[in-house]
Amino acid sequence: MADHLSAAFGGCRELPRAELEGKIAAGITEANQHGIDLEPDVRVYLEILADLDWELHERPGADAILSATNISGTGKVDQLSDWATFGNR
Repeated sequence: MADHLSAAFGGCRELPRAELEGKIAAGITEANQHGIDLEPDVRVYLEILADLDWELHERPGADAILSATNISGTGKVDQLSDWATFGNR
């Protein structure tokens, strides 16, 4: 995952490898805490985090999606992806 994120996101490329791996581990734990546990969903979640410089919770709207109890993990990732793609930053 570190190689993938480093290749795809300039900010990840600039981080020391150990720091990036720590952010990935924390991101996986965070994803799981929000019910995002399927590998493809976790990957997209990490990509969103990397795209937003690992500051997802500082963005208005993200917490509402992540804390929703009536949405599956896949549904949360789909909504986060739409949210991040369509300028809700």
